Amino acid sequence: MKATYILISLVLTLAIINAEEITLSVGESKKVQESTIRLKNIQIDKVVITVNEESQIFEKDKERVLSSLKITVKDIVYISSYEGYVKLEITPLYVCED
Repeated sequence: MKATYILISLVLTLAIINAEEITLSVGESKKVQESTIRLKNIQIDKVVITVNEESQIFEKDKERVLSSLKITVKDIVYISSYEGYVKLEITPLYVCED
């Protein structure tokens, strides 16, 4: 039981260490790891994020996986459909291959 607790704590710690927070304005893109992340569209309560040409709709405080990145929308600042920004927490998901 103690070993399981230690293993879970280690995994959570590694996830926190690897998380990166970025801010994107509408139309802006940034490189995270080897992926290009772009804020394609913004609305009051949701945004469209593109990672390496693959897009998904995200809502505030919800996390989703897109192109092997766990993305959480921390904040949305909506000014208009052409202006605003989003704060994201990005955590790479590593896949172990045998």
